[in-house]
Amino acid sequence: MNCGCNNDITQSLIRIVRMQREAVREELSNELCSGRSLGCGRRERINTRPMQIFTDDDKAWGCPIFRNEDGCEAEGKTCVFRVERVEGCTATFRALISDDHFDDTNNPCKPGKFKSTDSFKTIKLCDIAAIRCLNDTFVDLCIR
Repeated sequence: MNCGCNNDITQSLIRIVRMQREAVREELSNELCSGRSLGCGRRERINTRPMQIFTDDDKAWGCPIFRNEDGCEAEGKTCVFRVERVEGCTATFRALISDDHFDDTNNPCKPGKFKSTDSFKTIKLCDIAAIRCLNDTFVDLCIR
């Protein structure tokens, strides 16, 4: 895969996807830490490296929390994501919300513990200028 842009960011996203997949596999099989997983050596379960994604003009990408809302007029937005896949010249991200998102509507990008949503955003790798990784955490990936 060679898109000709953001090679370091692309490689970082690919590594994060791999680590998250390994963490989910470990979670499912209840194996002990192998040393190559997120949160290795910790007792709590960890399967996600939440992140913020930035444009060239230093603005964080945002996304509606619920996939049925329009992006521009959505009331519930987030700018925290979990990278799900890097394929071709794009990356697909799952929108995450903090546990207390609706209690703090003035700061939808507040770091902390996160919940999974059913909203996804696909971004061209060339449109990603930077990523900011937040603390590794456990996110329940089952949408009810």
